[in-house]
Order: sequence, then structure tokens, then C-alpha cells
Amino acid sequence: MYEKAFARLMPSDLAPSRLFVYTMIEAGVPDYVVQSYFGIVARAGTPQPVLHKLNAQIRAALKTPKIESILRKFDAAPNDETAQQFQSSIVQEAERWKGIADATGIKLDWGWRPAHAKRL
Repeated sequence: MYEKAFARLMPSDLAPSRLFVYTMIEAGVPDYVVQSYFGIVARAGTPQPVLHKLNAQIRAALKTPKIESILRKFDAAPNDETAQQFQSSIVQEAERWKGIADATGIKLDWGWRPAHAKRL
């Protein structure tokens, strides 16, 4: 089966190996950027010194050549954020997608969660 990519969701600087495929903006859809991200979060109430230590160690690990090369294979790049900056990013993305969901009537389907998982 042959598949053809029409556009990619990430900006060029985040997907360098896919430069042969237009971004959505380049394809004519203004202001259209969707990014996926991964992060590590801690339980509410985790002491600040613990959070700072974890954040520093994770940020240092993400800068190592081994981790950078692994991430590049997936067109991923580490984002050097503090815990507060990452929290702000999560809130901004949640607000953005909530607005889109509200405007379009999209509803969250919890059906994918394993039976043992707790609902938020």
C-alpha cells in the first residue's frame, strides 16, 4: 500500500527529517500547529526541593548526546523548561484544546482507559 503525506502538523524546526512534506501552514492552513510532547509530572504536594532536583537531573540527561540521538530518530527535540514553564505549557495546551472541543462539540471518551485506572 502506498501512502502519501499531504502535510505535517509540526513546524520545520521540530521535524527536520520531514522537510520534503509541507507544514499545514505552508499548505495553506493558517495558524495550524499541533505538537505532541512528553513530560514527567509528580503528585500534587511533592516538596519543591524534590521537584527542583528531579527537574535538574532530567534536564541534564536530555542534553546528553545519547538521549539527543535517540530523540532525533523520532523527530523529537528536548525542550529545556523549568517545572513551572512545563506546567504553564500544559495549562495553555489544555485551554487551547478545551476551546476547540467546546466550539466543535467534541466530548472526551474515557473508554480507552484500562479498568484499573482512576478517572481524573
